[in-house]
Amino acid sequence: MSLAQELREYVAAQSLFEIGEDLLVLGISGGLDSMVLAHLLMQWQQPQVWVHFNYQLRASAQEEADFLAQLAEEKGIPFYSRTYDLGQELAEQGGNLQGRARSLRYQYFEEIRQQEGAKYILTAHHLDDLVETFFLQQLRGGGLGSMQGILPKDEQRKLCRPLLSVPKQALKAYALRQNIHWKEDLSNRESKYKRNFLRNRVLPEIEQAYPHYKRRLAQNISLLQEENRFIQKEMQAYRLRLLAAGKNGELARLSWLALEDCSEPALFLQYWLRPLGFAPKQIRALWENRQQQAGGIYLAPAYRLQEMAWGLVLAEAERPPMAPLTLPIPEKGQESRLPLPNGQSLRLYWAQTGPGLMAEELEKGLHIRQQQQGDRFRPLGMGGQKKKLSKYYKDEQLSQFEREAQYLLANSEEVLAVLGRRLGHLFEQKAGPDRLRLQLVKKA
Repeated sequence: MSLAQELREYVAAQSLFEIGEDLLVLGISGGLDSMVLAHLLMQWQQPQVWVHFNYQLRASAQEEADFLAQLAEEKGIPFYSRTYDLGQELAEQGGNLQGRARSLRYQYFEEIRQQEGAKYILTAHHLDDLVETFFLQQLRGGGLGSMQGILPKDEQRKLCRPLLSVPKQALKAYALRQNIHWKEDLSNRESKYKRNFLRNRVLPEIEQAYPHYKRRLAQNISLLQEENRFIQKEMQAYRLRLLAAGKNGELARLSWLALEDCSEPALFLQYWLRPLGFAPKQIRALWENRQQQAGGIYLAPAYRLQEMAWGLVLAEAERPPMAPLTLPIPEKGQESRLPLPNGQSLRLYWAQTGPGLMAEELEKGLHIRQQQQGDRFRPLGMGGQKKKLSKYYKDEQLSQFEREAQYLLANSEEVLAVLGRRLGHLFEQKAGPDRLRLQLVKKA
């Protein structure tokens, strides 16, 4: 069977895309792998757009970009290229070269995909890449999810990898038969990067002892992917059953009591939290020390997790506090509204009944803000007795994330109300003229 036919069957079996129909973005470097994939797509008369990223890391980088631009023009294929001085960025800011390069090019690929209205992004990862990634992931550690290597399709990121079943040597043989020209990246021969060390030093030794190990390992990885898909479905059912909606400022809640309904609670925590960026070590510590570190915060790049005595609370990464908002005091007989950052609004109006602020209390000004260090609060009904706002929050069992999202009514001297929860002592009903009343209007 020819390589073109083998890959047609692979694309169909993996439901990657519709051959000859779907518009695709091809991430093209000018190297062997992407040039073979470009040739196959042209054979299939596939609508395609080429996208190239020039990091300016090699002397030949511009030559490669020019080569691709000229070839795309000859073939009548839309071509996009972005040049970026990654070396300068890393010199100024530091960071991981390969990780940053990967992030930059995928952002650009997705930008062009949306601009062109293409269905998927194609990359030329092949069987050798799959094997290398599998070994690298095992050396870094991780669960079953890390044993999947590279997936042929990532629907969420709109990525397809149609060459995953083909070894590098087969691609090279095809390129030579078809007289395909490519640009050799000489940096691949250097072993200073972990992937290159595996590729150049370790895996050749394994192949010498086990000549067919790549195909066999690929079959095992395919089985692991199937098993992981099954487990993911089971875990999704658990997520729907165990996770509760978060309160103000939160994303989700999980009680220890609910977790008892899970047959493998520690495994569930791994499947819930690892995709959010929490490290396996963090999750193990969380499970092993549960109910011993109430109030503790666990951090991931985009999320935070707080352990409460009763369970766990998930929220987004910390955001800067909002700037205080000054309340517009309406004229007597009128009302005003102040939109709040959380989508709610505060209605202010005058009334002769109900708890409100007397006119003389407004001379100090009113504003909306969040908690500040040293805040004290005199709740309505406690005879004017002060208590620390932090103590009030603790008594109400508010999570750290609820506290951060809680809006306060204050003047220049003190907290007058915890909006939506408790009014302060100055809101006592007194005989006399109109009082300014507040109503928190929920989101639509």
